[in-house]
Amino acid sequence: MPSLKLLGIFLIPILGLLTQVILPRANLLGVGQGEVTGSNNGKCVSVPELQGCEDAWISPEHGVAYLPCTPLSSRAAWLPAILHLNASALPPSSGDYIAVYDFSTHTHHRLQLVGMPKEAEENLNLHAIDVYQSPSDRERLTVFINSHRPPVDRTTAKEVGANSVVEIFETRMGSKELNWVKTVQHPLMRTPNNLVAMGERSFYFSNDHRRKVHWSRSFQLLYSEPSDLIYCDASTTSPHCIVAAEDVHHPNGIARGPKDLLYSASTGEGKISVWEIQSGDHSLLPLDSIAIPRLSDNLHVDPTSGAILIATFPRVFELVSHFKAGGKTTSPTEVYRITNDTSEGQYYGNKYKIDRVFGDNGQIVSGATTAAPYKNQLLLTGVMSDKVVVCEIDE
Repeated sequence: MPSLKLLGIFLIPILGLLTQVILPRANLLGVGQGEVTGSNNGKCVSVPELQGCEDAWISPEHGVAYLPCTPLSSRAAWLPAILHLNASALPPSSGDYIAVYDFSTHTHHRLQLVGMPKEAEENLNLHAIDVYQSPSDRERLTVFINSHRPPVDRTTAKEVGANSVVEIFETRMGSKELNWVKTVQHPLMRTPNNLVAMGERSFYFSNDHRRKVHWSRSFQLLYSEPSDLIYCDASTTSPHCIVAAEDVHHPNGIARGPKDLLYSASTGEGKISVWEIQSGDHSLLPLDSIAIPRLSDNLHVDPTSGAILIATFPRVFELVSHFKAGGKTTSPTEVYRITNDTSEGQYYGNKYKIDRVFGDNGQIVSGATTAAPYKNQLLLTGVMSDKVVVCEIDE
């Protein structure tokens, strides 16, 4: 009997670890869950000319999307967010571009960059995008794009990481040009991932990691050092940036909600965080946390309904292989929608309704990092995707 008691003493904490830590983590990573079933993936249009477009901003009034795109060969060599730091393999002059896609004609074109310093343009390595529309003139656009410049000495990239910046441009709706305004650099801009435009020279961004390079980042699927969300005002020569929220677990996509809300996704936890923007100091006050069954990337808010659309990774290890192969292998995609729960569930404490509105095993949409809504359609694109895909969504 003593031996059985001793066995029980050892088994109880092991079972606790299994049920409380290991199994939930395995579920988030999609371990042992079989093939992802298709949903709303039958009415899709592919745009194979647009590759490596990590993010998108859509104008609902005009039915066009702006996308920052990078050749897949460059993504395979240089993507600091996942420690692709072979800057020496990048071409001497960047092939990155900003594209405009028209939903009505399924056509697209590239924007010409005007007035940008040669050094900045040659070192463009685009990631995310957001646009501020002037309240007095909705045709006037201020475009914010983060760019992960390689270090001046590209051979040191694995030791020092990227010299990341945010580039600000101005344009008008329908113009074929982007007029460069300024480059924003700041010590708090360590690992900028996604951003939210707040004004013509102000924005929030997420640092997806605490450090540019560190040995611990190789184990980020198991643990990621908490990072932060940053607010910047770049209206003066030297930008003023503050830590708006700290100790945020692997922050990725961020999006502005109604009124003074800001949402942030996590690639380390299955949740969406809800923040309240403080008007005085621009800090972020945590309001709520919404549990979702997947690790997520970018999120977008439907301007009509206020619903949150989230691109998620149902099979994380397949995604890792997809990244390592430079997008040459497939990785499944799922998109979830969060709305306020107006059913009877709200009387039992259910504040939110979470629906799976899109699923694909990777054959049609592979490794999507963005699911941006336009009417009854989703624009799906990924940082390593070999095409942009637009799918009709049946409600």
